[in-house]
Amino acid sequence: MDPLSVVESITGIATTAYQLIGYLSTVVAGGKERLSLLQELTTLWITIAVLKAQLAPEGTVVNKEDFPSGLVEIFKTDGLLKELENLVQEVERMLTPRSTPKKIRQTLAWPLSKKDVIQTIEHIQCLQQTLHFALDQVNYNLTKEIRRDGQAMKTVMDETRLKEMIDWISPLNFITKQSMIFKEQHEGTCKWFFEHDSFIEWKETGNAILFYKGIPGAGKTFLSSIVINELDRLRLAENSGVENSAILMLYCKWDDAHSQSVDGLLASLLKQIAQRYGTVSRNMDDLFSKHSRADTNPSREEYMSTLKAELERFPKTFIVVDGLDELREQKSRLELLETLTSIEASVNIMVTSRPLVDIVQQFENKARKIRCGKCKQADTRYRFQCVDCTEDLHESFDLCTSCYEQGERCGSNGHIFAKKFNSIFIDIEAVKEDLMIYVQHYIF
Repeated sequence: MDPLSVVESITGIATTAYQLIGYLSTVVAGGKERLSLLQELTTLWITIAVLKAQLAPEGTVVNKEDFPSGLVEIFKTDGLLKELENLVQEVERMLTPRSTPKKIRQTLAWPLSKKDVIQTIEHIQCLQQTLHFALDQVNYNLTKEIRRDGQAMKTVMDETRLKEMIDWISPLNFITKQSMIFKEQHEGTCKWFFEHDSFIEWKETGNAILFYKGIPGAGKTFLSSIVINELDRLRLAENSGVENSAILMLYCKWDDAHSQSVDGLLASLLKQIAQRYGTVSRNMDDLFSKHSRADTNPSREEYMSTLKAELERFPKTFIVVDGLDELREQKSRLELLETLTSIEASVNIMVTSRPLVDIVQQFENKARKIRCGKCKQADTRYRFQCVDCTEDLHESFDLCTSCYEQGERCGSNGHIFAKKFNSIFIDIEAVKEDLMIYVQHYIF
């Protein structure tokens, strides 16, 4: 039995269960049956999330020799874990079948009979009882866990409080959106992308920015979804450069007011940490207690300090920002980039966008070696470039953040400086291999 495989399976079950919870929360029909199923799935999700947090504290999977012997039996190939996996997949099949856009609209109606719901709930309760018994047998505490480094205790809250916190943090649910988008991709698509030198460099470099630009319809959003799924896979693999990392996402949409707010997007990152990794730090719990009672919103500084505390639990964080161009205000685009790159943690950022001039000019290809015109420092994450001097690239003048903030300039009065983010570039185009996969899917 491989602990890494066990945690990977648990992660899959927890993710699917939470997606079902999100779906059931949006359906109006179904009455008491829907609410009962929602409650049972929420209870199951909490149990699985707690189990995962204990088998992989701080995101690090326990060694095989440390794996509780009392849990070995239920995690056999044909054991309880497999039953749980089959259960959530069956519920997902009944509720959200893979379908055409027409059928997706049809799923807004309630598709289950009362008998279906009763049988499903009984099955969930039966498996939950077995799981709780096994955990009790090995003396696992289901109410709290202690950080191994002895620092701040993290609370595994009761299901009601955790659900309240997740709902309060942000109305955005990018995890559900990720699942919906990824289901529509075709197996094998974008395989070439993960072998691209630029992707490998970005994945293996600390605090790197990867900028993908492509015309409308080039598949940027599908690519983002596939990248997120691949990073999720790699975080559970050894020596992948991504192991135990936090994988987060922002899907920007021009007609969604919540995704137009930088603070709203920061809040969604905190929500994803709670959704995806099961536990939250005392910082987030305190933030919730303070503002939920007063019915107020946290400040930018509070969001940033809490996000820093959460991300410090992970060796590395990957944030995929899909559709930067979907932010209507140019000021918001720059503000989001500045905010994400200022997080005091190891954060790699991927950005996709249409090739709009005002967006492309905010990025500078890292392949072009640049040094500060004053202190000669090289390879800063972002810098300030003299717009007037760069009319001729051979006379480009750049300043690091420190020199710029100290008042250093190029020496010419009235010259304007613009912030540039040093990035790894890839242009997104339709690839022959992907086109063949797409055509074969619909022909055969």
